[in-house]
This record gives sequence, C-alpha cells and structure tokens, in this order.
Amino acid sequence: MAGVAVAAPAGPSFVVVPSSVQPPEGVELGSFRRSIQPFRNWTLICDEDLKKKQRICNVRQEIAIEGAGTIFSWAIAASESGEPKMIAALPAAVGNGGKVVLTFDGGGTFSAAANCNQRTCSALIPVGPQIRRHIAERLEIRVSFVAQPVGPIEFKAPMEGLDDALKAVGENIKR
Repeated sequence: MAGVAVAAPAGPSFVVVPSSVQPPEGVELGSFRRSIQPFRNWTLICDEDLKKKQRICNVRQEIAIEGAGTIFSWAIAASESGEPKMIAALPAAVGNGGKVVLTFDGGGTFSAAANCNQRTCSALIPVGPQIRRHIAERLEIRVSFVAQPVGPIEFKAPMEGLDDALKAVGENIKR
C-alpha cells in the first residue's frame, strides 16, 4: 500500500479534574480549606479563609427518599444577630409560600413559609426552646410539607448527634 496515508486512530484527550471543593469568589487557590467531620445523623462543615484567618461552619443534616435522593436538608447557622437559625432546603414543588411544619414531642408545632426559585425552596426556622429541648434530649422532630404532584411528605428528623457537632464547632473555633 505504498503512497496511501493511513490515519492513526485518535487517542483520548487527558485533562486534570479540578478539585470538587472550590474557594469562594475572591479567595485564591491554596488559601482556602474545607473540613468535613461526620457525627451521628449530622455533618459539620467548616470553610476557612487562611489569609483572613476566618472560619465559617455549619452543621447539616440531609433526609433522602431511599433510591430517589435528597428530599430535605437543613443546616444550623448563626444569624447576623448571633441567634441560631435552621436553614431548610426543600423541593421547588413546595412552591412560594408553601409551609414546612415541625411537630414536636409532647405537642406543639411550628411552621415556616418557603421562598422558592425554579430549582429549590428554602425556609428559615428560628432555634427556639422546643428545638433546643429536642437537641439536648436527642429527640426526633417530625417534618412535613406538601410537594406537588407527590402530595404530603412526612418524616422524622433525628436530633441525635447535633449537640456533639455543635460542641465540636466551639472546639474548632478555639484552635
């Protein structure tokens, strides 16, 4: 086969996969650290700007439908006034103004309205005496909301492990 050029098969193109943890805008690579510490039912996540020596932590819990993925998550964080709040993430199908309802052991409920965009809804829940008691006593809180077309969704969110994670936040800050 003289004179006929045979193209070599094209080989694969290789690229470096960037880290799945990316620093926030304005923080340069190598100056950002994320630590993840698991606790029973909760995960402590701390992000640290090494140059500013600033650490921001939250403690998160995710609830999933087995085989279908996360349906609800919430994280406890301090508000600007320093008061703790739970920030709940819900499916967009809950809709603007849809309610997430917490039902407590021994009676009592609390509801918060959702604010939504096309992908998700969120609700702010103050950490009041009932939630504090459930954390201290490691009790479950019943969470419910309506997500169309599925309808009512209800499950129990265990508080066990949250107190230990919150104590670890304090220990991390002291370092």
